[in-house]
Amino acid sequence: MAATCANADIVIAVAAENCPFASSVAKRNNIAETLVEDVKLLTQGWAEEFAKEAIAKGAKLILIVAGFPCKGLSSCREQERPNLRDRHSKLFGLAPKIRAWLKRFAEVPVLLIAENAVM
Repeated sequence: MAATCANADIVIAVAAENCPFASSVAKRNNIAETLVEDVKLLTQGWAEEFAKEAIAKGAKLILIVAGFPCKGLSSCREQERPNLRDRHSKLFGLAPKIRAWLKRFAEVPVLLIAENAVM
């Protein structure tokens, strides 16, 4: 079943988390997307299957919207800020990797929007 958003048909959607609390909220809210409870489990094989399914369902593009924990980037940590080396914040590096995999297998544009709160 396709959802419509801003005059666009969404033919397939996946939500991936790395937070047990966020996953439990998603489950409780019965989200329409397939839920992957650990974003680190998304692999090149997953990307290939996802791209094939998206193309088969008529996708015109693949949009990745990625957010990541900002604990390592927070200005509240002042001088002890590990930045993207923080074990949580380093998840930022997964988004470009997933995009590269999808681009390899998709026959449509693959766009990436990364978000994070202002520090």
